[in-house]
Amino acid sequence: MLWLYGQDWFLNFSVAEVSMRDLFQLHPINLSVAVWVGFIALFGIATDDGVIMGTTSTRY
Repeated sequence: MLWLYGQDWFLNFSVAEVSMRDLFQLHPINLSVAVWVGFIALFGIATDDGVIMGTTSTRY
Protein backbone atom coordinates (compact mmCIF):
# COMPACT_ATOMS: atom_id res chain seq x y z
CA MET A 1 0.00 0.00 0.00
CA LEU A 2 2.88 2.37 0.66
CA TRP A 3 4.17 1.67 -2.84
CA LEU A 4 0.76 2.52 -4.33
CA TYR A 5 0.57 5.70 -2.26
CA GLY A 6 3.80 6.95 -3.82
CA GLN A 7 2.75 6.35 -7.46
CA ASP A 8 1.68 9.34 -9.56
CA TRP A 9 -1.31 7.47 -11.06
CA PHE A 10 -2.75 6.38 -7.71
CA LEU A 11 -6.09 8.19 -7.07
CA ASN A 12 -5.42 10.42 -10.08
CA PHE A 13 -9.06 11.11 -10.92
CA SER A 14 -11.77 13.59 -10.01
CA VAL A 15 -15.27 13.20 -8.60
CA ALA A 16 -17.57 16.21 -8.94
CA GLU A 17 -14.55 18.28 -10.03
CA VAL A 18 -12.67 17.44 -6.82
CA SER A 19 -9.29 15.80 -7.30
CA MET A 20 -8.92 12.73 -5.09
CA ARG A 21 -5.18 13.36 -4.68
CA ASP A 22 -5.94 16.83 -3.31
CA LEU A 23 -8.82 15.59 -1.17
CA PHE A 24 -6.68 12.95 0.57
CA GLN A 25 -3.57 15.18 0.50
CA LEU A 26 -1.29 12.60 -1.12
CA HIS A 27 2.37 13.57 -1.09
CA PRO A 28 5.69 11.69 -1.23
CA ILE A 29 6.65 9.71 1.87
CA ASN A 30 10.23 9.52 3.05
CA LEU A 31 10.89 6.21 4.76
CA SER A 32 13.81 6.55 7.14
CA VAL A 33 15.76 3.78 8.86
CA ALA A 34 13.63 4.27 11.98
CA VAL A 35 10.47 3.61 9.97
CA TRP A 36 11.89 0.34 8.60
CA VAL A 37 12.97 -0.74 12.09
CA GLY A 38 9.42 -0.06 13.26
CA PHE A 39 8.00 -2.18 10.42
CA ILE A 40 10.31 -5.05 11.38
CA ALA A 41 9.26 -4.74 15.03
CA LEU A 42 5.56 -4.75 14.12
CA PHE A 43 6.08 -7.77 11.88
CA GLY A 44 7.75 -9.58 14.80
CA ILE A 45 4.90 -8.76 17.15
CA ALA A 46 2.31 -9.90 14.59
CA THR A 47 4.20 -13.15 14.05
CA ASP A 48 4.46 -13.76 17.79
CA ASP A 49 0.73 -13.13 18.24
CA GLY A 50 0.01 -15.56 15.41
CA VAL A 51 2.12 -18.25 17.06
CA ILE A 52 0.36 -17.72 20.38
CA MET A 53 -3.07 -17.92 18.75
CA GLY A 54 -2.03 -21.02 16.80
CA THR A 55 -0.75 -22.84 19.88
CA THR A 56 -3.75 -21.99 22.05
CA SER A 57 -6.24 -23.04 19.38
CA THR A 58 -4.69 -26.51 19.11
CA ARG A 59 -5.18 -27.18 22.81
CA TYR A 60 -8.97 -27.08 22.58
